Amino acid sequence: MFSQAHNFHISGGQFNNVQGNQYQYNMGSGLDKLNPSYQAFFDTDMGVELSRSFCTRGTRTEVLDRILAWVTESNLNDNHSGGYWMSGMAGTGKTTVTMSLCKELKETHGILAATFFCSRQIPECQDYKLVIPTLVYQLAMFFPDFSALVQNVLDGDVHVMHKKSSEQIQKLLIEPWGMQKDLHSPMRMVVVVIDALDECNGIESVLGPLVSAIQNKKLTGLKFFFTSRPEQVIEEGMITKITSTQEILQVDEFVLHQVEYNLVQRDIHTYITDELHDLALSQEQLKTLTNLSGKLFIYAATVIKSIKGGSGIRRSRTRQKERVKSFLRQENNTPEDLSKLYAGILESAIAKEEPSPSEVLENWKIIHTIISVGEPLTCYAITQLLGMNLEDDDNDNDIVENLIQRLQAVFYISKSTNLVFTFHASFPDFIMQYDQVVYNASIQHLDLTFSCFTIMEKLRFNICNLHSSLIADSEVKDLNERVAENIGETLKYCCQFWNYHFLKCSQSSYEEVLGKLELFLKQKGIYWIEAMSVMKLLPRCGEIITLLLKEIVTSQQMNTLKALVEHLQSLLIQFASSEVKDMTPHLYLSIIPFWQNNLGCIPYIHKSVKIEHQVGNWHAQDTVTINTSPFIVHSLDFAPDGTKLVLGCSDSTVRIWDASTGVQIGDSLQGHTRTVNSVAFSSDGTRIVSGSDDETVRVWDAGTGVQICEPFKGHGRYINAVAISPNGTKIVSGSDDNAIQICDAQSGTQIGNPLQGHDLKVSSVAFSPDGGKIVSGSLDRTIRIWDTNSGVQVGNPLLGHSQHVTSVAFSPDGKRIVSASHDKTVRIWDAITGFQIGSALEGHESYIHTATISPDGTKVVSGSSDSTIRIWDISTGLQIGDPLNFHDKGVAAVVFSPDQTNIVSSSYDETVRICNISGGIQFLTGSTPGLQGHNDAVNSVAFSPDGTTIVSGSHDKTVRIWDAATCVQVVNPLKGHENFVTTVSFSPDGGRIVSGSWDKTVRIWDVRTGTEIGAPLVGHETHIESVAFSPDGTKVVSASWDIVKIWDSKTGHQLVGDILKGHNNSRVNSVSFSPDGTLIACACKDKTVKIWNASTGVKVTAPLPNYNNGVNSVAFSPDGKQIASGSDDKTVRIWDASTCVQLGNSLQGHDYIVTSVAFSPDGRRIVSGSLDRTIRIWDANTGAQVGAPLQGHEAGVKAVAFLSDGTKVVSASWDSTIRVWDIFSDIDKGDTLKYDYMSIVSIAFSQISPANGSHIVYDYSMTEVGNTFLNQTAHISH
Repeated sequence: MFSQAHNFHISGGQFNNVQGNQYQYNMGSGLDKLNPSYQAFFDTDMGVELSRSFCTRGTRTEVLDRILAWVTESNLNDNHSGGYWMSGMAGTGKTTVTMSLCKELKETHGILAATFFCSRQIPECQDYKLVIPTLVYQLAMFFPDFSALVQNVLDGDVHVMHKKSSEQIQKLLIEPWGMQKDLHSPMRMVVVVIDALDECNGIESVLGPLVSAIQNKKLTGLKFFFTSRPEQVIEEGMITKITSTQEILQVDEFVLHQVEYNLVQRDIHTYITDELHDLALSQEQLKTLTNLSGKLFIYAATVIKSIKGGSGIRRSRTRQKERVKSFLRQENNTPEDLSKLYAGILESAIAKEEPSPSEVLENWKIIHTIISVGEPLTCYAITQLLGMNLEDDDNDNDIVENLIQRLQAVFYISKSTNLVFTFHASFPDFIMQYDQVVYNASIQHLDLTFSCFTIMEKLRFNICNLHSSLIADSEVKDLNERVAENIGETLKYCCQFWNYHFLKCSQSSYEEVLGKLELFLKQKGIYWIEAMSVMKLLPRCGEIITLLLKEIVTSQQMNTLKALVEHLQSLLIQFASSEVKDMTPHLYLSIIPFWQNNLGCIPYIHKSVKIEHQVGNWHAQDTVTINTSPFIVHSLDFAPDGTKLVLGCSDSTVRIWDASTGVQIGDSLQGHTRTVNSVAFSSDGTRIVSGSDDETVRVWDAGTGVQICEPFKGHGRYINAVAISPNGTKIVSGSDDNAIQICDAQSGTQIGNPLQGHDLKVSSVAFSPDGGKIVSGSLDRTIRIWDTNSGVQVGNPLLGHSQHVTSVAFSPDGKRIVSASHDKTVRIWDAITGFQIGSALEGHESYIHTATISPDGTKVVSGSSDSTIRIWDISTGLQIGDPLNFHDKGVAAVVFSPDQTNIVSSSYDETVRICNISGGIQFLTGSTPGLQGHNDAVNSVAFSPDGTTIVSGSHDKTVRIWDAATCVQVVNPLKGHENFVTTVSFSPDGGRIVSGSWDKTVRIWDVRTGTEIGAPLVGHETHIESVAFSPDGTKVVSASWDIVKIWDSKTGHQLVGDILKGHNNSRVNSVSFSPDGTLIACACKDKTVKIWNASTGVKVTAPLPNYNNGVNSVAFSPDGKQIASGSDDKTVRIWDASTCVQLGNSLQGHDYIVTSVAFSPDGRRIVSGSLDRTIRIWDANTGAQVGAPLQGHEAGVKAVAFLSDGTKVVSASWDSTIRVWDIFSDIDKGDTLKYDYMSIVSIAFSQISPANGSHIVYDYSMTEVGNTFLNQTAHISH
């Protein structure tokens, strides 16, 4: 078709975490799937060789002999421990001893099977998640039989190395090790070494289950040698509590710093003599240096490095002797005073060249940066992080390197990588506690956060200058060179670690950085995702966003930032879960054009795009679409922790997805031979149960994906529903054979007889929260409750549905049951009595397939063949907001996430959609199909005094009360009026509502219960247009076409005697009390505003003149000094209430009749509504319009009101809707296309689907800052 067309296929590979902060794509089969940390091996040579040395010959012999004696003891001795813990204070030489031990075990005894040397400096060596996979990898290399067993586990779950440590230990170590042949042979005894536990973050999660396995003899034939500082969290992992006061150490312990002083001094003397033999020092000099070291080998090692010089550069013999003399002069210092040693080295190095104060400060910044970064960096990268301008001064890089050279006793530069390391973990500890130059961690990380943001300003569109979108990233031959040239070490570091530094800032300093963070996300967030994609770091990208959201959610002051992060997360999910995730240019070509970039993120892409079909899209705000073609997802369930989704699919598979990215985890779970109709997680998240048209129930290990037991085959026809009991011991299933069966979750064997009672297919089953009952729904239109233990039906069937019952579920407290049916209704039932609660929830226009209750028990979500999802308030039965209408076909399944921030649904349109509902649901009360609100024009609306509630009155003869925050009706409609409700108002205390109607009555209602208080107030002879409470709540004023009446609000008696007359038989459209309650203002059809004494009914002023047409609305200012009015002449006018003189000119702007006016609570603004469909806000002092008109109503606006704090306006319209406006965001929105950096000329996308052979065709030109994809045309086919 096209000259440049290519056949195109994207494999379903995954992004997997490798060695901490490195990532690898599509790793091969076998043991490589474990992704071991090679740098943690004891004999590694990857840049840290100088920090792991061996004991000097003839030293530490007693210590090594003691350990070797434990090694050679028989494992068959019941009293022998399989674990040995050598603890020691910092600097006592633990790692050096361990290195020598490993060398001995490997070279002499041949029994060193695996090692893991932890290190704070190397990310992958301080990641506890890599400990077990790395050890298992080495054991597998040592034992062929064990290797085969481990590979079987990996074939079942390639992601097992990302599971919890306890699962790793069980699945990768205990189970395969126990299956080995010749397990108890003495020849099989080998040693596993883990050094420096205290330098591995989160090691306690590994240590607990591992030591338990050792103690319980589950790893017979393996001996584990541990070393660490004597820290409490590690000691707790080594012990078992017998009682509250008695503990037992589960491993042998040797405390290195308790070795006899003379033995340690002897070994240190030998070590110093050997290292400094070229200097021909006297025995007295050697003894002095030895005494200074006390029992700390690190002291001796640091002294020697200071004397001789560090790696690569040696001092002359003369300089070395001078350094010796400087240490000999410290012979009166306290032995082992490592702090004084470090302080002396620092002071000597920094003061050596008589630096200026600014140079001293610069040196300390370098030191503090080195110990604060998330991973070691080169001198060049450190220079850039510190903001030194290399272009202006070529020697800036030398400043860092020269300082490192002067501090070779504590720092060194790796020969192989040029990365800067510290020799010993005790040095950063010292720096953080050094009182001469204070290290403030929060300030340091705040500075580094700002540095990262500054450096990431280099991020730009197409940063690696990829020339074609036709080529997958992995096929770009020089991609690594492009990344190195255009991104480089420093920018790569910032992209990965900006969040690391931000989260280490104190919360008190957040205010300083939030603005910068928000700006970064808006201007560079998309480019950041691009850079992470091209570096194969999308999983890290998702991890950063997830961690950031967890931090943001704890702060109520970060709502704007939270919305922005969630906005970018939706883009990331759509890209990472798409079929073009391995082709970075398609982030811009195939994803962003369908992303609703309504928060102004750069780049903003014009939506002048021709779309035939879409690879992915957003049909609604904050909704992400994941195409599942060619299969349909029939069932969904979240893991209890919300991190995973399990899917039951039409292609006979069960799939597990990462809930944060929508990416499939591991391979599909294979076993079923027909459609999987139902899936569920166990309450602990470790197992999955599934039911299928193949008439089987299967149980799967959620971590490995391995089937746990034989399939349950008790049913004779299709299985429609499964559930697992809360305690995980039982599984219930419902089938087309009309029966319900219970089986053992471990063995798969049937428990008792089938539960018989339904006359037709069983469509849905669920356990009660305590597991004592089962509820079932059937095509026989009934719901039944069963006793789990006896299998006996509890009570009578629940009757009410008129067609097939498709879904049932218990509420979290077990007190209610929700059901859905083909009769288009959802119903709520009392789980104890079996009675229906309230009316059926109606709104869907076709069969309802699924319904479930939210985790907090307050909402119900339902999905229907009408392609919509609806959310209901479980207490009132009222629908919350609009239907979610983003599926193109019927909804098959829908679930709430455990934290209730998302709804996930699947559909027969072959998509899964993730809808974020944390920001609330849009509220419209009108004629939108299915909405449970007013079904005719809304005439009047008002906020309660405290701003928490809204009341509305409508042509539908009802008064309705709404929660102002959630826009949910809080009680059933208030019914009583027999004609249009034209006016409503709250009492000052918010406890009552008054309403007026064309039925000529006034009614007062209780807000809490929605019941009418007393009898209607009767006396008007014509339609009532306006009502209001007096400021003290004791009176009600009502106005009809020709009269005004005042009533006692408690007794309903008319006050003032006679009616207030004087309107020349002209209709009174609006009445309002003055703030002090002494006056009443009336807006009249006779073109006047009249003011009356509220107590006597006497007119107090002449009518306010100057109107050309009838007056529709009147309102007093909060101080009572002004009156605002709105008229048929399209104007708003402001009057002096005491003189009746108009203030200033008329406020002009509306194009049609002004129907309603109101003052803001502070009196500074006026809001007006008009039949021109707009709401306008005016400055009460100047008369100027504030911002642009508020537009959105599709018919005339009939009523407006301010919230009590003045931040929002509520409006009611003849379009049957009520809208709430945030006036600080809705006013003057401005040009939303101001970030116009990119343009797509034309594009047409087809869904990629092997089933239908469709394709993508596009022709485009994308440019920014000189980077261009020019005239690329692709034909993508299968």
